[in-house]
Amino acid sequence: MSLMDQDEGKAAEESFGRWFSAAQRGDCAYLKQHIATMRRAVDSRGMTALMHAADAGHASCVQALVSEACEISSEGFTALGYAIRASSIDAAGVLLPYEGSVEASSGLSPLLMALKYKQDTIAHMCFEHMDPSKDLAQGKDGEFRKILMFAIELNDYELLQDAIRHCHKLPAGDIAEAISLETAAGPTFCITYLMGVLDGLTHRDDSRRQHASPILITTTPDVVKGGPKVDENGNTLLMRAVMTFNYKKMLDYSSILCRNVNREGKTALMIAAEIGNESAAAILRKYEAKIQDPAGMTALMFAVNKGNLKLVQTLLKYEVGLKDVVGRTALMHAVLSNNQPIIQELIKCETSNQDFQGKTALIYAVEQNLYQACKALIPYEAGLVDHRGLRAIDYAKLFDNMELIDLLEDSEGISRNSLQQILLRHGRLAPRISRPSPSRSSPRPALSGSTVSKPTTSTQDKQHTTVDVNKEGSLPEDAKVFSTDLISAVHASRYYDIGVLAPHLANMRDHHNLTALHYAIYQNKRVAVRILLPYEYESLNGFTIPPETRPEIVEMINLYRK
Repeated sequence: MSLMDQDEGKAAEESFGRWFSAAQRGDCAYLKQHIATMRRAVDSRGMTALMHAADAGHASCVQALVSEACEISSEGFTALGYAIRASSIDAAGVLLPYEGSVEASSGLSPLLMALKYKQDTIAHMCFEHMDPSKDLAQGKDGEFRKILMFAIELNDYELLQDAIRHCHKLPAGDIAEAISLETAAGPTFCITYLMGVLDGLTHRDDSRRQHASPILITTTPDVVKGGPKVDENGNTLLMRAVMTFNYKKMLDYSSILCRNVNREGKTALMIAAEIGNESAAAILRKYEAKIQDPAGMTALMFAVNKGNLKLVQTLLKYEVGLKDVVGRTALMHAVLSNNQPIIQELIKCETSNQDFQGKTALIYAVEQNLYQACKALIPYEAGLVDHRGLRAIDYAKLFDNMELIDLLEDSEGISRNSLQQILLRHGRLAPRISRPSPSRSSPRPALSGSTVSKPTTSTQDKQHTTVDVNKEGSLPEDAKVFSTDLISAVHASRYYDIGVLAPHLANMRDHHNLTALHYAIYQNKRVAVRILLPYEYESLNGFTIPPETRPEIVEMINLYRK
């Protein structure tokens, strides 16, 4: 092989390495720039960049790379399979429309894979994207029975309903087997529900149903308060009146047929919100407000997702503050829909709420790269942190979104005065702040010269040992500090703070003789490692990487070494 061929091969290898590394760390800008030439490239494991992004949980990168969908790696996984295995709900939501019907090489459908990895939320999402004509009762390898067993194990009533809705003819044998295997554990709600279903399949008389669930009878009634039978979808006369915009019947039935749900778990009010029947919503809101469907959705949330501002205004005071099964409020749904008029309407009464991961509407806006939504939400939610201690500005740093970092710095960033105080406390003279262009050799500190915010203080600030400063503004070699603010930022996963402090406090060691990069590696914090590598790579000389370090961190370090 000629020297020129070797150089070309090395350049290609480096190009591939940067491509996959960008997917792993969530660098959407790089991926969009090079996707035309790198699309469907695979690494030694047969993984595409889409698979790496899904495995790392970068939903925005998954969206950018979705043209690589439907490939299967050497491990037998699709990108959706990696998202399921990584418990990445957002990435799975992006991929389901593209790969929801693609089976892994092991023969597992995405639904069965979600069950295998105990991902009940993703399992519900699989049902939402399932072909309506699919008959689970005819599925291979006892698919329906496996779903029943998983639902019983979790006592997940909604999952049972999803499975039953996708059976053209319910297999009584599978239901009876599931009941017989689980009754030793006691009659849970799901088992009681299945007993009622089995009773219905065997045509027992209603009066002899000893095990039928009261919920089954009241939510999907055969006869409603003396009225005619419901239709095949469980819709009552009131619901059908809403669908046909028959206001006379709505008024006749609203008080006597209210608070029932159809087979999808929806009330007449929810149906009104979905189809935009504003008059029906105005009639029904006093009867059916605050009822939630199996996914926790309210009529207000349906109105938000449909973008109907008038309906939102009609329902707002009746259902404000309610959350769905993952803890999202109507405001968060409005942010995810990027509907500015509705966001402005809901800001008045739904800010400062957090979902079950601690995320706020502002954090959702940062994740979706919605500048105007962020601008509107900052006065209400700046400074709030999720359950990992991350602020909105840390999410902006996570995605290297400099536009949003600039927007958030005044409220959540480190001001010039605060930075100077931090540097002086560490024995460093504060240089003039500047932001170099982003590159490997010249890392980008996320701080602008116009930053103004309250100084950040903590109990850790009091733990630094007082040291003398030499003429160059650096610490004497023999100075020992208990810890540094940069190390504390790593402990707290404050990605923005790490980016600001790294150019000034890099390579300072604590009383354990460890740097911030060492702690980032020990704690398996991939984003912190990525930010710190350009500043503290030399500190890895003689450092032994622990065997339990995440493979992507090891690969990142090796790529940087090259």
